[in-house]
Amino acid sequence: MEFINTFLNYPLGGITVQMLLSAVLILVIGIALANLLVRPLRRLIDRASWDASLKRVVLLIIRAVLYAVVVLIAADSLRIPITSVLTAFSIVGLAVSLAIQDTLANMFSGMLLLASKTLSGGDYVQIDAFEGTVTDVDLMNTYLLTTDHKTVRIPNKTVQNAAIVNFSRQTLRRVEFRVTASYDAPTDKVKAALLRAAERVDAIVSEPAPFAGLAAYQNSSIEYVVQAWAAPSDYRKAFYALSENIREAFAEDGIEMTYDHLNIHMKQGE
Repeated sequence: MEFINTFLNYPLGGITVQMLLSAVLILVIGIALANLLVRPLRRLIDRASWDASLKRVVLLIIRAVLYAVVVLIAADSLRIPITSVLTAFSIVGLAVSLAIQDTLANMFSGMLLLASKTLSGGDYVQIDAFEGTVTDVDLMNTYLLTTDHKTVRIPNKTVQNAAIVNFSRQTLRRVEFRVTASYDAPTDKVKAALLRAAERVDAIVSEPAPFAGLAAYQNSSIEYVVQAWAAPSDYRKAFYALSENIREAFAEDGIEMTYDHLNIHMKQGE
């Protein structure tokens, strides 16, 4: 018994073996209790309508906080001032955050994007100069697949600060095409040809009805606009089909599709 007391009270610097064993026991029991506490929290988080990546991050943060509390309790059992431990954590945290500030910015931006559900897989979006289908949104980056089958990786910090146009959040997307015609062509005839061209496109819906109008008077021609509606997934098919149909409709009605030119009128002198 005396040997055990001597062993437990054996000094190791400013602590004893007994204090060290107590700290280890606190760590083991504390980590086990933290893991037990995480289980019901995980079930609760799984019920939330969050993205899977966001759920993993939230659980990681909860686990890290619980482990930090256990470490502080163990440090207190070793008679280490908690304020000193917190100061050390703060200094290390500041150094790490400065070293990886861009990474942290992307991570927090990713959490905001996932929580707000601004983007989802399969959405067709425009982010600054990039346009394509969202294939994945993780904590660091957003990935787009462009129409020419290129994968674009955009840091989440850039996405969060950008103007995002999400074409998939509405059931319809407007198809707009502008074309010029001669000043000699009657306006009603041009508008009728444009509407007929839109009606021939299967991807264009009947409601709302297509619209055609005179948009601008130019130097050598009149600019007209035709607007119609299609499902976001049919947008490109509708746009190019409308372009082809306009040319055919103009040819049927003898409407001249003009180009920039200069008319010179000469008067014969007396």
